[in-house]
Amino acid sequence: NVYSSYTMSDDSTGVNFIMGKGVIDFPKQEVEAFLQAEAYKKSYDKVYKAGRVVEQVSPNVIYEHFEVNSPMMISNRDFCIFKGVFERESGKRVAVAFSTSHPNCPEVK
Repeated sequence: NVYSSYTMSDDSTGVNFIMGKGVIDFPKQEVEAFLQAEAYKKSYDKVYKAGRVVEQVSPNVIYEHFEVNSPMMISNRDFCIFKGVFERESGKRVAVAFSTSHPNCPEVK
């Protein structure tokens, strides 16, 4: 169960910050594997359409391409992101991602 969540947007940079806190009664590795598995993403993200890892830079840093289903009257969108997931000494995980371009990640129109 998620006990709290927090979202903040910085209009000057267009950056969105999202944080959730809670207890999930499963081993951390199983939760991470579930969240990364393409087969399950649509079950917890209603706008997710499809995605793939474009390049694995290191065990915790990737380029990723994904498509989302936009609301009616707006065309679907796709994104190429550079994403890193890091574990802090406290055991907390921090994910950082930003939009970018990649030669193997052409824009879908």
